[in-house]
Amino acid sequence: MKEDFIMVHLQHCCTHCCILMVSGSRWVCNQCKNFQICDRCYETEQKREERERHPFNQREKHVLYPVSLSKCYSNLLRVFVPDAASVEITDVPTDTKDRDEILESEFFDTRQAFLSLCQGNHYQYDTLRRAKHSSMMVLYHLHNPTAPAFVTTCNVCHLDIETGQGWRCEVCPDYDVCNSCYYKDGGIDHPHKLTNHPSLAERDAQNKEARQLRVVQ
Repeated sequence: MKEDFIMVHLQHCCTHCCILMVSGSRWVCNQCKNFQICDRCYETEQKREERERHPFNQREKHVLYPVSLSKCYSNLLRVFVPDAASVEITDVPTDTKDRDEILESEFFDTRQAFLSLCQGNHYQYDTLRRAKHSSMMVLYHLHNPTAPAFVTTCNVCHLDIETGQGWRCEVCPDYDVCNSCYYKDGGIDHPHKLTNHPSLAERDAQNKEARQLRVVQ
């Protein structure tokens, strides 16, 4: 699926040692398209014998030219920020460790769990508008792990049913009614028996018991 992804290299990688070049100069070859080495590899290249220099096992050797990394970063910045033509990045922090708190959620443990969350709440990404809404709701569940993941709707008044405030039919699929519609006019007219939704405390207890069972398994 590499055609569906865009990879942007914000720093140049040395062809020899494969380390990102954040300081010094970048030595490039005008004849070879993807050949670039760092200062340390360039010093090693100069100490080699003539036949082992770039390009390897060829009689005609190529000349390497230095390019300032600050100029390279400035050109990259102009690509993403057109108005920042005069801005140059001269220093890159050595400590790039992420200090943000790690958020854990059972919906992101497996692909199937995330798929169930999206299917149960009809989260879709086929249009920009739906993708924005789905991403917002996914972030909401990530930052609010105790909030109910699946919201049910009353089949009579079509309003959302709060946790522990509804009734469900065990025979008909996706048939739920709220307390107001259930007690209205002496009870809802439904051929099957309706059971009360578990409260938030009961649901937490069930989730805790299921989590402990998964740990034991």
